[in-house]
Amino acid sequence: MNRISFIVALLLAQSSGFTVWFNNINQADSTAVPILDNTGTSIEGGFGYVAAGTFSTPPSQITNFDEFQIFGEGQSSFNGVASGFFDLGRSAPIPEGTTSSPVGERIYVVIGDGNSLSTSTDFAVFDSGFTFGTENLLGLGAVDVNITSNFLTEDKLIVGDLLTNVDTGLGVTFDKGIQLTTVQQPLAPVLSPDLKDFYQSERGETLSVDATPLDGFPSTFTYQWSYNGVDYPSSLGGRRPIINFSGNTLENGKWKIIVTNDAGSTDHTFDYRVYIPEPVPPTIRIGNYYETSLDQPVSIDATPIAGYPIDFEYQWYLNGSAIAADQGGQERILMIARKTLSRLFAVVGETLSLTLSPPIEALIAI
Repeated sequence: MNRISFIVALLLAQSSGFTVWFNNINQADSTAVPILDNTGTSIEGGFGYVAAGTFSTPPSQITNFDEFQIFGEGQSSFNGVASGFFDLGRSAPIPEGTTSSPVGERIYVVIGDGNSLSTSTDFAVFDSGFTFGTENLLGLGAVDVNITSNFLTEDKLIVGDLLTNVDTGLGVTFDKGIQLTTVQQPLAPVLSPDLKDFYQSERGETLSVDATPLDGFPSTFTYQWSYNGVDYPSSLGGRRPIINFSGNTLENGKWKIIVTNDAGSTDHTFDYRVYIPEPVPPTIRIGNYYETSLDQPVSIDATPIAGYPIDFEYQWYLNGSAIAADQGGQERILMIARKTLSRLFAVVGETLSLTLSPPIEALIAI
């Protein structure tokens, strides 16, 4: 066969679908169209990427292939019939539902130099001239897309360079050939400039650092965190883009993230510390006069408005004597429910120090 042939045969079955053949068996015919990479070298078998599909928006100048809907599953590469040619076949399910189907969209052929769309930097895009029809959605009809020198024109080649009189060393000069064009330049990961050199959180306070790149091609990134020069285990999140700190002093130290793709790697180093404030005695704010109706209780709240650490302890005094714990003398809020004129002292303490508050007068009206 002296042409590149993309035969789309539709099957009527419980799950309708295409069977897509990519066929270009060279028989020393000058009308065949070899595919060359951006250096002018024929793409060898086992390399490259070939797919037929549709774009939701007709491409004019393609910078990415996010909108390319592929007919088929997985990837197809040149199979080595001859350098620059391929002979492939695979199953391709029809998109389900009229809203997600590409009915009315043009069918294109995309060829890349990588083993997938995401890893390819150089491409060619060929407009078949056919559209995906309603009959195709129903599993009827067939589409045979041919790329031959007679059919290949500048208008048909959306992306790529059209060559003439191409000699690939196979003993024949081909009338035309396709040379892939660089669409995406390889780029090492680009990290956010917002990443800091120092992070801190209080004890028990969680903190996350996100090292997801802002840019980079290919976008298949790998991550490796290290802690004080030692690779952080993947089981603890060492191979994820985001590292989470729990506010534990065991996490104090120097952290480093290395983000890698096929184009290179980028790293960022920072220090993390759990912030522990200096000890500060408690400060309380309590009124100096309270009154209530007969036998109605008064509650006095001694919650500190400042102080660190915050694991406070309390001791209330009545007329200079400590109120027993079983009578509420060690509670944060003291309940007074007796007819008395008293002078109260509240002692608010914590593990580092004990501080006597200013005197508090409590008057219970009789």
